[in-house]
Amino acid sequence: MNKRFIIYVLVTMLVLLGCSLIAQPVATPSLSPTTAHKSCNGPYVWDYGTVPPEFITRVESAMKSAGIEGTVQAGTYGEDNGDCGYAAMSVDYTFTVQTASLDKSAELAHIGASILEIARHCADPCPAPNLGNLHLIFQAQGQECHWGYGEGQWHALPGNAPNDITCPVP
Repeated sequence: MNKRFIIYVLVTMLVLLGCSLIAQPVATPSLSPTTAHKSCNGPYVWDYGTVPPEFITRVESAMKSAGIEGTVQAGTYGEDNGDCGYAAMSVDYTFTVQTASLDKSAELAHIGASILEIARHCADPCPAPNLGNLHLIFQAQGQECHWGYGEGQWHALPGNAPNDITCPVP
């Protein structure tokens, strides 16, 4: 039995070796970068993106034109599919504005309305089609107060620093 097993193994190896010598190699087509097709059906994930520095400059210029002293930070929020790229859906803003006082609700309301108008009329070209999160930080005399815009109106937001106070919301 042992002899039969060895003969069986040797015959099997010879058959396999013969098949591999006879088999013709199959050429696989190579895909050049111009003919490769990206599959955009993969999973989409929500992700944050950036805005170009020129956009920030245009928004800050609009603030100055409105008589508002301050800065803006902005970024986008959208869908990312990896292979097919990122599609921005909204622009999120954080405006930091210098004011004489945090007690003058009429002045703060006027600044809030102006900031909302600037954000809604996104500096052209706009990096995304929709207005996202809008955060407004007022600074005066070493103190800050925070507003957020949602549901058609400004809301007071809690601050995180010891110098944060709550200021009146229109």
